[in-house]
Amino acid sequence: MLHTIRAAQQDLVNIADRPTIAETAVASTPTLEQFLCGLRTAWREGEVRPTKQPKPKAPRERRRPDPFASVTAQVREWFEAEPWRTSRELFERLQTEQPGVFPDGQRRTLQRRLKAWRRETARKLVFGAEAGAEPALQSTGSGQADAGLPGQGDESGIAVEDTTDLADLQKMAGETAVVQMVNLIFAQAVRDGASDIHIEPYERQTKIRYRVDGMLRDVMSPPKRMHAAVVSRLKILGEMNIAERRLPQDGRIRIVIAGRNIDVRVSIIPTVFGERTVMRILDKGTAMLGLEDLGMRHDTLERFRRLIKMPHGVILATGPTGSGKSTSLYAALQEIWSPTTNILTIEDPVEYQVGGIGQIQVRPQIGLTFANGLRSIVRQDPDVIMVGEIRDHETAEIAIQAALTGHLVFSTLHTNDAPGAVTRLLDMGVEPYLVASSLIGAVAQRLVRRVCPNCSEPYNPDHESLEAIGITSADWSGESPFRKGRGCDKCSRSGYRGRVGLYELLIVDDTVRKMTVDRRSSTEIKDQAIADQGMRTLLGDGKLSVLAGKTTPEEVMRVCARESI
Repeated sequence: MLHTIRAAQQDLVNIADRPTIAETAVASTPTLEQFLCGLRTAWREGEVRPTKQPKPKAPRERRRPDPFASVTAQVREWFEAEPWRTSRELFERLQTEQPGVFPDGQRRTLQRRLKAWRRETARKLVFGAEAGAEPALQSTGSGQADAGLPGQGDESGIAVEDTTDLADLQKMAGETAVVQMVNLIFAQAVRDGASDIHIEPYERQTKIRYRVDGMLRDVMSPPKRMHAAVVSRLKILGEMNIAERRLPQDGRIRIVIAGRNIDVRVSIIPTVFGERTVMRILDKGTAMLGLEDLGMRHDTLERFRRLIKMPHGVILATGPTGSGKSTSLYAALQEIWSPTTNILTIEDPVEYQVGGIGQIQVRPQIGLTFANGLRSIVRQDPDVIMVGEIRDHETAEIAIQAALTGHLVFSTLHTNDAPGAVTRLLDMGVEPYLVASSLIGAVAQRLVRRVCPNCSEPYNPDHESLEAIGITSADWSGESPFRKGRGCDKCSRSGYRGRVGLYELLIVDDTVRKMTVDRRSSTEIKDQAIADQGMRTLLGDGKLSVLAGKTTPEEVMRVCARESI
């Protein structure tokens, strides 16, 4: 025993040249107990480790080459492009494109390899994060969602009947397969740049569709038996009533994917075959555009710049939901911001977070509405005010009173064109003389899909399409200026990639003010603005975009009403 202790002491002394915890223990170890205590301390501090020599490894036999290596590589490419596909779907595609290459008896081999790829490939390609960095999901309150990865197997699914009680729904919503499916839905949507997610139940299937560039496209079709559990999972995240399946519900979820903070507005309504869910994605990390990036033509841009530099008045952006109104208003706020300007906004929701601007989130459940918030904003000594939307008579009157007291007010309305903003305010009950004295301009806008630059090629559209948007052979000379995308991988075979704006700017001059007081129709105001101001309509702006090869006549006709140019 004594020989063993002395040998151990000598080993500790030779660990390093500098004094260590182990050497201190050796110098003062008159007893075995004190020595072992020092030895344990040195072990915990990492200063001593066993000095076992590694055993020599026997040379491994070289494995035989995999006869299906090339086929497996091809299937892996398909899986990386569409990671939600099951092994059955990939095998059927392989048998269709390369029949007989992968024997039917080797299907299990393909399934095993596919399952081994899932966790590695999903982290890298779906979530865009390094290994070990998984996305985090959480609700606006206490609800939490563990990070997960897409499908662990082809048969994973949870069957839910209408008679399932609350406890069973909560248990099923926490199952690994359901958590991973919800995470995959969000991550895929963010990667594809989708603005909306649709989860639609039908009699025999469930469809998941994304709205990308303003158009819905089918993405995946999970098993119908998972539908109720997926919806229950979303209800838990959005702090909704998980047991209520007869009434519509709304909620919000916060997502963090690859370091990007994203808000999701959830709307659930009951249908015949189950609850239908639509989620609006608001990426707060998206870089805001400047006025030059909006796509306005030079003359329209110069007039709009002069308009937003006015000291007071109301400027309205009009158009349907998803037409880019908030993006245009934020570009205007960035243009006029300065250290000497106090800018306050009230929105529902806050879509962009901007430094140097005070932003207020509407909360109707506690009484913070547009009208109440606007009253408080006026007492905050603002120079510029932005109201997310004018929805009622009360908000419209307060905004107009703010403009009359020397503030520049930006807001949005849902109208078909710029002159329609005048008649909409009158329909809300605002007095004509207040509208005429406060409104200084309105801009209507639409978004059309841009021809994919990677696969665009010249083509000749049919005569009816050109005639519908007012294009004649006299509008161009030489080669045809029209272009169309033939479809490629970068545009998902659609021929379009990204969007471009169409704008219609109305300046409220003395003539328009007089027509407003006389309660003239929006059509008369538009005709007058075209004749006096040279106002370019939405369809006229679309015509120029088609002639420039940016979009196609079909796209302009899809978003603009037919009218005389």
